[in-house]
Amino acid sequence: MAAYAALVSVMNIIDTLHKHPHSPISLHPEQVESVTEKVTFLEEFLEVYNPRLDYSKEADPLESRIADAAYAAEDIIESCIVDQITSDGEKIDSDSLYEALEKVIGDMDVIKNEAMEIKQTLGVHTTKSMPSDSSKFFLIAKESVMVGADELLLEMKDKRDG
Repeated sequence: MAAYAALVSVMNIIDTLHKHPHSPISLHPEQVESVTEKVTFLEEFLEVYNPRLDYSKEADPLESRIADAAYAAEDIIESCIVDQITSDGEKIDSDSLYEALEKVIGDMDVIKNEAMEIKQTLGVHTTKSMPSDSSKFFLIAKESVMVGADELLLEMKDKRDG
């Protein structure tokens, strides 16, 4: 849940900057496209991903890495905005923003590749299970992934609140 929320938050910031008439910073269009593509893929992946960590109260490592990468992107963009606002109108170095975002994009790309491998592995299992109508099975599997989500959400809230 936290990973998905972090991804949504990054996209909200990018959309807000894009729609703002006098945006305090300008993101490189190729980076915006790259982040958007990776975030969209990871959001769709998380919608069907079930880590199966019933034996552990720990967060899933992949979900944690997704959240960390999204938080890093968000922090980089927000820090740049704050730096620009507090610089009294002076132009800040956009190279550091570009380089920092490139690193996060690289991290997201590694995570995306891992998610693609997991997705392919899950796809192989669903195809072998019901070869006659694998798309129907996938829809059923997608719906059943959310079984227990309410309990998991309550458990996460309990951990957060102490």
